[in-house]
Amino acid sequence: MTAPRQPAGEASLVDEAALAYLRRDGREVRCGAGQTIVHRGAPGQAFFVVVSGDVEIRLPGSDGGQLVLNRLGP
Repeated sequence: MTAPRQPAGEASLVDEAALAYLRRDGREVRCGAGQTIVHRGAPGQAFFVVVSGDVEIRLPGSDGGQLVLNRLGP
C-alpha cells in the first residue's frame, strides 16, 4: 500500500508511525465509481484510508433517491 506524502503546510491526522504501519501491513483496495464499499448495519471488518478520489456517505432518501451525508477524500 502506498500513501502520498502530505503536502507542505497541511496537518496530517495520522502520525508517521501509523503511516509506516499501514504501508507495511495494509492492503490496497481499488474501488470503481459508484461501487458500494460498506452497507449500513453490516458489521465492520476493516477500515479504509482514502488516498485518491472521493468517497460519499449516502443513505436512501424518502423520495427513492440518495441523500449524500458527507464526501470524504485524501
